Amino acid sequence: MDLPARGRHAAAAERFFTIFHRAALDEGWIWVLGEVGIDGMAMWVPPDPDDRYGRVMTEIDDAVAGLVGECKPRYDAFWAWIDAHRPTAPHWYLEHVAVDADRRGVGLGRALIDHGLGRADADGVPAWLVTSKSANVPLYERFGFAVDAAEDAPDGGPHLWFMVRDTR
Repeated sequence: MDLPARGRHAAAAERFFTIFHRAALDEGWIWVLGEVGIDGMAMWVPPDPDDRYGRVMTEIDDAVAGLVGECKPRYDAFWAWIDAHRPTAPHWYLEHVAVDADRRGVGLGRALIDHGLGRADADGVPAWLVTSKSANVPLYERFGFAVDAAEDAPDGGPHLWFMVRDTR
């Protein structure tokens, strides 16, 4: 994930991910690579019949409201729209993956994605993700994902690709 080096949006995104990762850390969904620091990380949410993901999102709701302010209703509507695209059957969800800019191209992202896909395959369930970057679509297709839907988010939001990978 690339965050601009400056600006209030980058700072807000950094605060959001700090809050989100702290809340999700004990769930075991965050996988990290790096010998000294964090060279790469991914958040893979396993099939979630008890809605642990929903509970984490509820836990951070007040903090998110403090970050987004008067845009909170739009934020909530956006995520409800994304959740409406989520498969109803059990699946592994690639919430996000990031590799330090200085470590890209050495296979860390591939390792993080392959590890999650291996877990999905072992469980016999599909994997699912959402991306807002058109350049990511062919990347994820190389991992066996296919575009399930591609739509503009409501209320002037970004264009998103919803992708699914069946079990192997």
